[in-house]
Amino acid sequence: MTEASGQSLMNDTTETELIQKIRAGNTSLFNDLVTRYENQIFQYTLRMCGNQLDAEDIFQETFLNAYRAMDTFRGESKFSTWLYRIANNSCLMKRRKSKFAPEQEMSLDEVLADRGLDGDLVRNTSPKASPVDNVISSEFRNLVQAALLELPEMYRKTFILADLQGFRAQEIADILDITVATVKTRLHRARLFLRERLGHYLDNGLKL
Repeated sequence: MTEASGQSLMNDTTETELIQKIRAGNTSLFNDLVTRYENQIFQYTLRMCGNQLDAEDIFQETFLNAYRAMDTFRGESKFSTWLYRIANNSCLMKRRKSKFAPEQEMSLDEVLADRGLDGDLVRNTSPKASPVDNVISSEFRNLVQAALLELPEMYRKTFILADLQGFRAQEIADILDITVATVKTRLHRARLFLRERLGHYLDNGLKL
């Protein structure tokens, strides 16, 4: 299932109270925030770098940096926005140190399944997909991931946040510190690129 930005394991009031308690010194509650966001952040880091080891490193770095910086979170933006900004910075630092590995030891499906996650990069047109459909979808998901890695990073981030993780344009602008107009331009160009790369599959009924 695509992660909607509004989706939550706790209501906003509870999350606000939780953050206040953590900042007040009850740091053991930070694990509750990790539980809420770990699936979304891992899927984001995996799709950004296409390599499980790099994704795990960025994932861990994101939450470690968030834990260290909790005192700086003032609630002026959503916690999810703040957390994704940290994830983006972690991605940038990782890229500066070493380029993301171009290949995966496991398929995207296998990596996500290994963590108990639902990739759902492809939506089958039939509600009851046959085994053949499932194989095609699995292959297509990995083709999508390969195509994503061909995108310049600024376009890849925008596409993942918008079309794979369900953030609205304003939220993406806040996360990436760009204008809404820039978000829309990058998203449009990313979609054009991916449709060009994957046009044959899309013409045969598969969808991003």
